[in-house]
Amino acid sequence: MRGNRDLIQNGVNGILVPVNDIETTEKAIDRLSRDEQLRQKKGREGRRIIEDFRWRTWPKFADALVGVLIYLFAIKLSEDIKSLLVNIAAKGFQDVTMHT
Repeated sequence: MRGNRDLIQNGVNGILVPVNDIETTEKAIDRLSRDEQLRQKKGREGRRIIEDFRWRTWPKFADALVGVLIYLFAIKLSEDIKSLLVNIAAKGFQDVTMHT
């Protein structure tokens, strides 16, 4: 996500203004402060877009989470295997039991 421009659609769910443009920012704030219907409309659209954004990004988040869990499990598994191999080397195969 690059920032505001990924979520805010100018004129639909918000008003985008150029960076460091104080005059345009003042006008946008003034317009929103004077027009309750405009604020409500932008708020409704904003909530709708966020809900849509959430459903589009959730699968990516879930995939990343599964990847992290697999990685952590692999680390734990590799530690267990390493411990088993060290025990085999030290004691011989028949005397080794694996503890988890």
